[in-house]
Amino acid sequence: MIQWDPVKERHVRGQCPDGEWWIRLDRNQVPIGVYKTFGETEKWVPTGDEERTLAGAKLLAEIQYGLLLEARRLAKKEIK
Repeated sequence: MIQWDPVKERHVRGQCPDGEWWIRLDRNQVPIGVYKTFGETEKWVPTGDEERTLAGAKLLAEIQYGLLLEARRLAKKEIK
């Protein structure tokens, strides 16, 4: 789960056990990018109307983080 800070200067920082997430907003407070900054930095661009809300961008980050955790779990299972 990602713990989100309040909006500050068109950015929202999220923290999880692995590191930080960021949501960048445009001047109208519409999300324009979701970033994972731990490990290899990755970026997602909100595409649908739902993702273009702050709640939707946070959900997008949560989904991506869940996929990352599941991939790690499966990788460990394959190794054993």
